[in-house]
Amino acid sequence: MNIKKLYPRSLYDILLRKYKLRPFEAQGLSDFLGKMLTWEPKDRLSAAQLLDHYWLNMIPNYNTHMTREEHREYKRVNGMSLTPSQKSSNVDELSDSGFSDNVLP
Repeated sequence: MNIKKLYPRSLYDILLRKYKLRPFEAQGLSDFLGKMLTWEPKDRLSAAQLLDHYWLNMIPNYNTHMTREEHREYKRVNGMSLTPSQKSSNVDELSDSGFSDNVLP
């Protein structure tokens, strides 16, 4: 087997590290998928509830990936820690911090 060490990563972390999505886009997508794919059906959002999710209601922005330089700078500024803090999980706080302003009112 070629895998020597397997490190558990959050979906948010994978979207940032591997797919280089911008933090606001990665947060929205990981939140949407997490609520859609919750294991227990009683805890899972319905399709109607998911249609109201903020990620689906964002203004279309096709520039969702960080450039190589942006990704390098993001890792430098955040000390290689690409997991969102407990405070940054709030959409308003992410938007206010400059990650994105493309959420419809």
